Amino acid sequence: LQGTLDIPVHVTLRGDWKRPTETDRTVAGTVLLIDHGAGTTGYSDMANVGFILRDFAGLRDLSIYYPGQLLSNPSTPVQYPYTVDAIGEFACVRNVTMVNSYEAIYYGLHATQGSSSFPTAISVYGAPIRRGIVTDSTASTPRFQNIQFMPEFWAESGLGSVSVADVTTAMRAENGIGFRVGKGGGGAVYLGLKLSGYDVGLQTFADQSPRMFDFVITNCQVGLNFPFAKDHGWVITKGLIDAEEFAVQTGDDAAHLAFNNVTFSSDAGIIHHTAGTMTFQSCTFQSWGSTDYAIDSGGFNGLSPTFYLSVVGCDFIQAGNHIRIGSDVQKALVYANTPMGTALDLQNNAGTGANFVIDTTSTHEFAELDPVDSVEDLLTVHRQVPTPLAGNSHVFDVYAYNA
Repeated sequence: LQGTLDIPVHVTLRGDWKRPTETDRTVAGTVLLIDHGAGTTGYSDMANVGFILRDFAGLRDLSIYYPGQLLSNPSTPVQYPYTVDAIGEFACVRNVTMVNSYEAIYYGLHATQGSSSFPTAISVYGAPIRRGIVTDSTASTPRFQNIQFMPEFWAESGLGSVSVADVTTAMRAENGIGFRVGKGGGGAVYLGLKLSGYDVGLQTFADQSPRMFDFVITNCQVGLNFPFAKDHGWVITKGLIDAEEFAVQTGDDAAHLAFNNVTFSSDAGIIHHTAGTMTFQSCTFQSWGSTDYAIDSGGFNGLSPTFYLSVVGCDFIQAGNHIRIGSDVQKALVYANTPMGTALDLQNNAGTGANFVIDTTSTHEFAELDPVDSVEDLLTVHRQVPTPLAGNSHVFDVYAYNA
């Protein structure tokens, strides 16, 4: 392709695709080579992007490769505009391997087109260098399902000759971010993310309130970076974050983050909490730096006060330096956690009173989730759900189940 391919309203460009697996990431089937736009970035209001998706347009079942992106110097990769500029309502990318995009998919605001509605990306793989998926000022409910961005998808693709280390170096040199989430997207769903190699796995740059389920973020400097989050915030359930610097980092405008059944580890402190409300239930804190606290909350150089910290029913696998409650924290609940060692190591610099419930000795059995083993299993389950037969009432007696 030597120019932008504009996919019209109600049209899907569909090829023949081989789904990557953990044991075989080689590319086969339809491969589109983008050979234009080198040296420019972003979308410049749709100039030089790989594909434009209009209303109800689709791109699916194919792979995309940039033959000019050779990484001859991994610290200075060739810049390209977005591979996909999805400007339309319900513009969908599905079953696509973006082998070595510089910036992969943009769902966002345009000077001439306005914002995109119902952004949808399902089963997208690859190793985007600078940006994976960016959303900004999106309308309605975005859905991102089974998105996997890792250096291995390029290094093991069979296209070009690069190593995992080279791709990771390029990602870090460009301050790479797997997901960058802006305004809009109320009720967005992030399901089955796998992100690796980036400077930041997922970062916000405006207020929003999605739900995120079943995710793995590894080999990133920072797993989740939340400078912004709405007052009803993010709900983040069943996942793993293994980061080099912080697993989760917040900013002054991060209002509310809720974590449930998430496993955290980091080479330094795990949670860096500077503002808003953070709640952890049934989470596991695996390992962190020997001089850092797993959860370091509040009291950071006079920044906006941390309103509330809740840590309930969590396991701390490493001994010592479990929780530090800084002087700026206004409310805290610490209850029924299981520490490594004889007792929970908690430093409370915020004082006591009705707003502080600190119990470092009680135990409690919490209900466990019944998780699906993998995203692929979940996708299979989705495909197996039968369509109800026409004419039946579908009214069921649920009294026996206390519903």
